Amino acid sequence: MRRHKRGSITIETAIAFTITIVFLASVLTAASLLRTDILMQRAVRRTCEDFSIFTPLSITATDTVSTLVNALPDEVLEDQENVSNITNISTYIAGADVATGGALTSAVLDVALSTKFQNDIATEYVEYNGGSEMFLPEYIDVDFSIDMSRQILVVYVTYRVDTMVGPVYMNICDGIPFYGDLELFLNGEEQEESEDEEDDIWGMNNFERGQRFIEMNGGSLPKTFPVINAFDNGTAISVSSIDLTSDYYSDSRRLERRIESDIDELASFDGADVNIDGQNYSISGDEIYQRRYILVIPENSPEDRAELVRNMSEYASERGVELCVEEYGESHSYI
Repeated sequence: MRRHKRGSITIETAIAFTITIVFLASVLTAASLLRTDILMQRAVRRTCEDFSIFTPLSITATDTVSTLVNALPDEVLEDQENVSNITNISTYIAGADVATGGALTSAVLDVALSTKFQNDIATEYVEYNGGSEMFLPEYIDVDFSIDMSRQILVVYVTYRVDTMVGPVYMNICDGIPFYGDLELFLNGEEQEESEDEEDDIWGMNNFERGQRFIEMNGGSLPKTFPVINAFDNGTAISVSSIDLTSDYYSDSRRLERRIESDIDELASFDGADVNIDGQNYSISGDEIYQRRYILVIPENSPEDRAELVRNMSEYASERGVELCVEEYGESHSYI
């Protein structure tokens, strides 16, 4: 009888212990999922904010074709006839964009921006997580769609968290507002600019403004060439612009982080070999002797922000980059 009792107690203890373990595992899983979701939502929101300020949200058909071509395996691109055929087919496809309400533009954004967006989300997650990659999702997927009525680029993020009970998929939806037209220009032709647009360069959308400043500073490389806009006698040149009159940059750390990111990207640039519009462009790291970052700001920038930008020259110099701050025109976009 005692043995039977003892056996019952042992079984009950084992069952209770198992239930306790399962319960604790469930609680820990739920807590980790909740914490990861909070950090991921913050990371996605920060990434969307950053993209809304300084990521070009217009893409020409030429850029589209280049993006699609460079996504192909190298062995396919080695045959010039293949490149030519793919380019022609992709150009014809671009004509369908208007009829489909921007469906092709959404597809192109998926190709052109997804990887960078995924990497930026992961970077922001680690920053919010105190520099730790603990519970960082191993799988992050980003898709885009365009809501023209509300002028929002809708961002859909799907990520996977591996838990003790198996993989769990979570979703986040956010948005990036855009101003002006977000469209795929056919045949690589830019829209004609009015005289008012030419006079008010800071009133243009990010893409048009960026292109104008790149052209004014001798940009000689295709728009989709990685990192740099020009290469002159061993000097890799990157051109960027920041409208310091925007309240977004009232946060000095945010402004510093933006410039540091650009400088770090240029400092780590070690050449590229790409095919753009059927033409090969190749710059090797051995050819680069100097790196120059040209940053254009409005003449009516708040003095404290302009001074902060100029003081970033020391940070740039430590990383082998020459920072050139140029003032051009006045911005009335946020005033």
